[in-house]
Amino acid sequence: MLSTNAANVSESQFQQMIEKGIREAEGNRKFRIVLKKGLPSDFAVPVATPLSDYLKVFFIEFNN
Repeated sequence: MLSTNAANVSESQFQQMIEKGIREAEGNRKFRIVLKKGLPSDFAVPVATPLSDYLKVFFIEFNN
């Protein structure tokens, strides 16, 4: 599980960081993103304030 609460990092940017970090640390080891989560549905993010959508959580699975 990898997560960030950095409001200035988009989900796409965070995913790129994860993929780059895994490539650098694990080489060609295969992995997949099993699940992506964010803020719960009862924590609405106003369209006018995208920085309020700060929580990104990725669940990663490695293949042996």
